[in-house]
Amino acid sequence: MSKKLPYFRFHVAEWMNDDISAESYKIKGVFVDVCAFYWFKDCIIDMKTLKKRFKNCSSSIEALIEQNIIKHDENTDAVYILFLDSQYDMLSGKRKKLEDAGRKGGLASHK
Repeated sequence: MSKKLPYFRFHVAEWMNDDISAESYKIKGVFVDVCAFYWFKDCIIDMKTLKKRFKNCSSSIEALIEQNIIKHDENTDAVYILFLDSQYDMLSGKRKKLEDAGRKGGLASHK
């Protein structure tokens, strides 16, 4: 992920007005780190991996889950951050379309 989609969009208004804004600076910091890790892992991680990676932040992660800022599917152990999932799907689709168009253009020029 980090080379093909090296960044995600950060909307200041959402950061300042969404549920995360009411949390402590520690929880907000953990959330930003979790977002970066989640993005780096192509938006596919499980709770076991998250807790292992952030072993000193279990209470902050639990608070994020309790506030529905991070979603946890207990049946599959999957973790979801919905705004990043949405961006990943949109940007990956756009990137795929550009790759396909470039490939078609490249093939046409080699004929």
